[in-house]
Amino acid sequence: MAAIILSAATVIADANVHNLDDLLALGLSRALALEPELVLMGTGARQIFPAPSVGAQFLTRRHRVRVMDTSAACRTFNVLVGEQKTRGGNIAALKKTKKIAGR
Repeated sequence: MAAIILSAATVIADANVHNLDDLLALGLSRALALEPELVLMGTGARQIFPAPSVGAQFLTRRHRVRVMDTSAACRTFNVLVGEQKTRGGNIAALKKTKKIAGR
């Protein structure tokens, strides 16, 4: 598995992700460094909720987070980035994806 952190202007790929804990450990600080208004967290083929302490980290920094399966996170990201041009704000996405052979 690999993780991708996206914003409308940034793509950060990390191949050292093997489970949700890795995604949170490696990707959380990188996603928050983008100063997003909203973080979409794609957790693979199934929606898997992280521990409540993860949500608390977002709340204390005044970031909203939505957890969903990766396909839903991708669709939601595309819609919100399209709307961003008229509303402003920054959106980051943490996505767990299948590793592409040869990459």
